[in-house]
Amino acid sequence: MPYSSQKITIMVVEDNAGDFVLIEEYLLQEMSNATILHAKTFGEAKSLSNTIAFDVILLDLSLPDASGEELISETLKICGDSPIIVLTGYSNKNFGIKTLGMGIADYLLKDELSSPHLFKSIFHSIERKKINTYLRTSEEKYRNLFHSSPLPMWVYDPDTFFFLDVNSAACYHYGYTKNEFLSLTIDQIRPEKDIEKVRRLAMVNKLAKNAFEGTFEHVKKNGDLIDVLIRSSSIEFSGREARLVIATDITEKVKAQIERENLITELLQTNKDLKQFSYITSHNLRGPIAQLLGLTNLLNIYQVKDPTLSKILNGIKAAAGSFDETVRDLSMVLDIKEKVVVTKEEINIEACLDKVVAQCNAMIEQSCARIRTNFSNAPTVNFNKAYLESILINLLSNAIKYSSRSATPLITITSNISGNKLILEFEDNGLGIDMNLHRERLFGLYQRFHYDIEGKGLGLFLIKSQMEALNGAIDVESEPNKGTKFILQFERPDSYLSTA
Repeated sequence: MPYSSQKITIMVVEDNAGDFVLIEEYLLQEMSNATILHAKTFGEAKSLSNTIAFDVILLDLSLPDASGEELISETLKICGDSPIIVLTGYSNKNFGIKTLGMGIADYLLKDELSSPHLFKSIFHSIERKKINTYLRTSEEKYRNLFHSSPLPMWVYDPDTFFFLDVNSAACYHYGYTKNEFLSLTIDQIRPEKDIEKVRRLAMVNKLAKNAFEGTFEHVKKNGDLIDVLIRSSSIEFSGREARLVIATDITEKVKAQIERENLITELLQTNKDLKQFSYITSHNLRGPIAQLLGLTNLLNIYQVKDPTLSKILNGIKAAAGSFDETVRDLSMVLDIKEKVVVTKEEINIEACLDKVVAQCNAMIEQSCARIRTNFSNAPTVNFNKAYLESILINLLSNAIKYSSRSATPLITITSNISGNKLILEFEDNGLGIDMNLHRERLFGLYQRFHYDIEGKGLGLFLIKSQMEALNGAIDVESEPNKGTKFILQFERPDSYLSTA
């Protein structure tokens, strides 16, 4: 809406009737919707201001009850947010400048007054007052945010490095009072070794006037060192250039990061040491074991008549054989764990199972086990062939070995697709496992759960190792005397997903 048609309420404080008529005429020429109220004295102006909010006040400086600087001071007290424009017949420039410094919006000479001139001054004064009010409100808002922030904040002079203002959080966190802070420079809360670096960065930020972020060490009043994330930016503070800083204490975060890095280093070294130990155990012992087995085999040539000695020698032979098996098991596990690249190919599950069944034929026939399969939903899997054969052999032999004495072994094997996984389920009706009791150690090395049945406790450990080596997974559902279901999850290649 054009200013000339806006509704505006104006108070003219003028004791000269002729001057008022002229001013009123000028106003109405430019502002058709103006409401003009006339006060002949400061007393009348004060009474009107108590009941009416004016958009602007036009003030003559010579009134019967007040004049000059005193009149200006008193009018400023009653005007609220209304701009005051002085209208005077005295062309004293120095006094005019002084009144502007006191808070007057404009200073106009009556002899030079015109309708356009007065109109322009009024609306410039109103807009300038709005802007100043907005800036003052914004400054108060941000000052409140500054002082109520839970994070330490301060303002410093980029030329002298002295603190200009600090909030309560900074005083609490660093241990200084506000007055103590304001007597310090920013490098006095830094370790001595960092002072030159701090000053260089402060000068760079001053020249570039960029926002800055970095991590530094600070020193509290009590001498404690803390790690701090600093964010700073240029602002205007009390009419001069300054830098606003927000400080976040990250000491605990840095400590946690250091501890995490130390732990990772220790774990890597421990893993390296364990690999070295395993290598020595599984490889360097092979020679002595072979020699021991060779010597025990020589005992078959000689007839040992002493029964006690014969028993001892047979025990040594059995122990050497058991030791050899254990070392071979460890070698097998190491081969799986240390292989970085394991070849994968598309394997027909049914064909792979047929090969495994042929290898376990004697066991299957002896137990009268029945095997049911359904691979129609997912006939092939992308996996390592040797690993898959090993997994199926271990599952099949376990299902028969731990079958129920009261039921013929029934083994059900199916495959399905679920999202980006191929699911192979291997279920039996055997003895089952108490998962509440054994879940945590189910896939551990040399873990056994049916001690009345011969076994080493290696099979499930190998299955899990082989699955995880190719980003697969295995889960188990089981109850005592209700059988066991193994759920194997295989990754599907991306090419399958795009055509699914």
